[in-house]
Amino acid sequence: MKTIVIPQFYRGPSGQKGLYNRQEVGLARAFAALGCRAVVLYPEPGAKAPRIETPEPNIKICYMPAVAFGVQAFYKSWQILLDEHADAVHVMGDNSLGVPGLYRFCQKHGILFYSQLGALKSTSNHAAVRRVMDLLLRRNLAVYRKTPTYAKTPAVAAELESLGVPCAGLMPVGLDTAIIPSIPNNRTEIRRALKIDEHARVFIFVGRLDPYKQPLDLVPLLQAAPDWYAIIIGRGSLGDELTRRLTDADLLDRCRLIPQLPNEQVHVYYHACDAFVNLNPNEIFGMSLLEAMYAGCPPVARHAPGPDLIIENGISGLLCGTVPELAAALDKTTAAMGHAAQSRVNENFLWQNSAELALTLLDVLDYMEEVPIVTAYKLTDGSTTTRFPMGKTLDDAQPVVETVPGWHCDITGVRRFEDLPQAAQDYVTRLEELVGCKIKYISVGPERDACIVRA
Repeated sequence: MKTIVIPQFYRGPSGQKGLYNRQEVGLARAFAALGCRAVVLYPEPGAKAPRIETPEPNIKICYMPAVAFGVQAFYKSWQILLDEHADAVHVMGDNSLGVPGLYRFCQKHGILFYSQLGALKSTSNHAAVRRVMDLLLRRNLAVYRKTPTYAKTPAVAAELESLGVPCAGLMPVGLDTAIIPSIPNNRTEIRRALKIDEHARVFIFVGRLDPYKQPLDLVPLLQAAPDWYAIIIGRGSLGDELTRRLTDADLLDRCRLIPQLPNEQVHVYYHACDAFVNLNPNEIFGMSLLEAMYAGCPPVARHAPGPDLIIENGISGLLCGTVPELAAALDKTTAAMGHAAQSRVNENFLWQNSAELALTLLDVLDYMEEVPIVTAYKLTDGSTTTRFPMGKTLDDAQPVVETVPGWHCDITGVRRFEDLPQAAQDYVTRLEELVGCKIKYISVGPERDACIVRA
């Protein structure tokens, strides 16, 4: 059974226990469903010893001693990777400061290291923070260039390529359906229970009331969409300012402000609403967007890397730019669009998809630091043989292993031998020397045509 370790480096508001749909745990459940063990690491600054939870079979959550640095954290030790016999480390932290140290540890101990990135450069409102983070990015790029690096969105994939980092492919984030409650009642019954007008057109906003989410745009949006009522769930630094502006615009009677709800109750509201609104123009992905779509609530979102990937414009939601466009789009949402949104998530954005893609890394040679070749077998009498041992002799035989450098990139699209990385060509050449004949057919992937035929 393979063991995948998923460390979290971020220690800001989202992702903490009880506050949000924690992505690491959702991915861990997907790995466990595929027959693996998953160990999630969360930093706990000030802790003197690890604190362990085992919520489900083959899932362990470890709160580890760490040092805080703003919203980032550095783990005091990576010994737990050895204690848990980790086969691979799945890094989800976007440009985290602790990446180089973790990579060096994995490299030293033969643990596969790979990343799933949603952002590279800082989007902080503070110029000094952006400059520092962009300088630190250079350290991480050196790691990303040597290891499998996946992008959560096409925008990040393009950015990786522009920075000289070969992108291993798209690996979107997913929804953890295990924690989503079943909502059996119809919309009318749900609205009655929530005391929402059964005949009103209602949109929902779920997210931090912080500048990056642009919640203050809810005020002009309500003004531009006079037939709509708003459910606003969230809290943050702009909470008081939003309330003040809604009051000044005489809009408080057209919205319900809910600072915080357990995630299970938020899903009830998704089922009660006619549309979901996402205002963040830099949305990396948007877990609340996926949750709303899963509930059949059609999204209206600003263009951003996440929504642009998730939403099929005009089919499973609507993509816009300005507040007037968002207001007009609200009136175009339909029940059919909600059904399409639900199908879109079920087919493309569950954690199982990411886990299945990640596990392929453990079964191929492309990203191994060194590729082992068994050149002979050492027998119990001290002799060696190049013939495969048979019968009881095999039980005690020890393989004699030679290693060659790995090639650290995806070769599934290569169809000519000369286009293979030099290290891959050298690997084939060495095999030819060992077996004493030329290798004509080289498989580079699972598809029927994924093959190199040499003259």
